[in-house]
Amino acid sequence: MTTLAPSYSVELDPVRGELHFVTSGLFDKPAMDAFLRDVAKAVGPLLAEKRKLRALGDLRGYVTQTREIGAQMAATLERAESIGIERTAIIINSTILKLQYKRVSEGRNVQIFEDAEAALAWLRAD
Repeated sequence: MTTLAPSYSVELDPVRGELHFVTSGLFDKPAMDAFLRDVAKAVGPLLAEKRKLRALGDLRGYVTQTREIGAQMAATLERAESIGIERTAIIINSTILKLQYKRVSEGRNVQIFEDAEAALAWLRAD
């Protein structure tokens, strides 16, 4: 059974220039703010070096979010591109969440996938 408690992990692969994150549950503003702070802390050194950066998000445990969090997701994707994240691959297995993510990522270099292999292949293609 899926829990609605928000949780996340953030890892950086500095050799490949990839941010990998996993989110699950239903986020509120404090949880989303904490997640975004940890993402910024992880990618800060690579961005300071003006290195190429790409992101892989595993949202298979994430649930459809509130409008407030959806708006924050859209703003985060906009900011990500403006600071140098070239492309983002998102893994989602919920049809409703796919629709929400397509809406908030419209116009961004974001692709949605159902499996990690396809997501990584797209992320790493040049």
